[in-house]
Amino acid sequence: MFEDPEDAARWIATSAAGVLRDQAGLRRANWLRNRPEELPEGMTLTIQKGKNLLVWEVDGVGHRAWFGGGRFVAPAVQFATVARVPLHRIESCALESDSLAAFAVASPS
Repeated sequence: MFEDPEDAARWIATSAAGVLRDQAGLRRANWLRNRPEELPEGMTLTIQKGKNLLVWEVDGVGHRAWFGGGRFVAPAVQFATVARVPLHRIESCALESDSLAAFAVASPS
């Protein structure tokens, strides 16, 4: 669950970009981060009320998003890959052979 509708749109765009990667013949493995130790700087992932809570800032504005419960943290970490990427850049970054590097460059510090 996303507090900001643009964050929800960012997640939807990322999901669609995964399909586009498939169609382009690009690997789906490791195109997004997967492990908590890979969280970008300034992001935290905790368990709150049985759900995984991802917290981060963009331009000084706090953001929060909840993902499935327990130890299944991959969706939260995957979203962290694009949480700071401008919505209009997600598709082009996803279609790069090194999407992780492209997302990192597109994310404001």
